[in-house]
Amino acid sequence: MTDQGSPPQLRIFIERMRQEAGGDAEIVKQCVADLNAQQRQEARNHFESRQQYIRQMSELDLADRRGIMDYGLQTLKWSFLLNAGAIALVAAYIGGLGKSGLIFTPLVRPLWPFAVGCVLVTLAGAAGYLNFCYWLATRPSPEALHNFSDPQARTWPARSDLSWKLNASRNAAILFGVASVLFFLYGVYRVLRTALS
Repeated sequence: MTDQGSPPQLRIFIERMRQEAGGDAEIVKQCVADLNAQQRQEARNHFESRQQYIRQMSELDLADRRGIMDYGLQTLKWSFLLNAGAIALVAAYIGGLGKSGLIFTPLVRPLWPFAVGCVLVTLAGAAGYLNFCYWLATRPSPEALHNFSDPQARTWPARSDLSWKLNASRNAAILFGVASVLFFLYGVYRVLRTALS
């Protein structure tokens, strides 16, 4: 858009309108008023589109934050409960058999995969938290969004480039979570093998 609101260009515009209108001052005034109204409308449209972008980013941030937190927390809770529940189940089984050292010792050894699984769930939670923090850091700050609403602003809000940290923390969370489930399955296998032999 050419900046017709600057004084030299406005004078040129008025002179052209005088020539086109044959010197009629009312027509020139109407043309200048129409130009002013058009520029105000363009500025308003520009401002409203930026406001809509800010609203959409805020809604997206809120929805994403809730979804990621709920999904991650539920997954980690269930994985932790699997491993900790398996330890409790084996301990209850041992307690039900009595205090015979012959039965107790072989069943305690297979419990280590469940303990490792619990540690891995904790590490997955930490990596998931870091991923969430890095993801939030890539979003425009409220100040940047506020500055973006200025009609004179020419650039979009800056975003941090933390893609490698996002990928690393997400992959670590997934790896620890999957490893936790694998240790759970391995622990079940070891307990069943010891109990059945």
